Amino acid sequence: ASEKALRILDISNLSSIEEIAEYTIDGEIFSIDFVGDVAYMMCSYGGVKVFNVSNPNSLVEIGNYYDGGNAVGSEFFGDYIIVADRNDGLEALTTGDPTDITEIGHYFDGGSATNLDVADDLVLVADGEDGLEILQVEIVTDTGDSSFLITAVIVTASAIAVLGIVLFVRYRKQW
Repeated sequence: ASEKALRILDISNLSSIEEIAEYTIDGEIFSIDFVGDVAYMMCSYGGVKVFNVSNPNSLVEIGNYYDGGNAVGSEFFGDYIIVADRNDGLEALTTGDPTDITEIGHYFDGGSATNLDVADDLVLVADGEDGLEILQVEIVTDTGDSSFLITAVIVTASAIAVLGIVLFVRYRKQW
C-alpha cells in the first residue's frame, strides 16, 4: 500500500476485512468529512480534495481547493466547511456546489491551527502557538464575507472535541 493513499475497506464482515480499492492522493490525508455521497478530504500540502464516493470501487474527484497551505482538519458550519490550516489559520469555504469550492473568508493570527471543532456558533481551535482559541463565527451571506472574533485563549492544545457542553482538550504542560 502507498504511504499517501486512501484505502477503501469493506468492513461488513469484521473477521474478514477486504480492501476494495486504493487511491493515491497528493499530500497526507489528515481528516475526511462526508455529506451524502461526497467526501471532503483535508490533505497536507494538497488542500481540500472533494470526491464523489457513491461507488467505492471508482471514486471520482469532483473538486478541490488549494491555496498553498496545509489543510489538517475541518468541520461543517451550516452550508460551509471551516478548514484548519497549519500555515494559514482558519479558512471558510463554500460547499453548496462541491465542484466549485471557494474561500469566503479566513482568520489568521500568526499561529498554527492544528485541529478544530464546532459547537453552535463557536469554533474551537487547537493552535500550537496560541493554545486553545474559542472563536465566535458568523457567516455574513449578504456580503460574501465571514467574520471571526476571538473570545478566549485557554491552554496550549493539540487536539480538541466537544460533546454536548463538555470540552475535551489534549495539551502539553508548559512547566
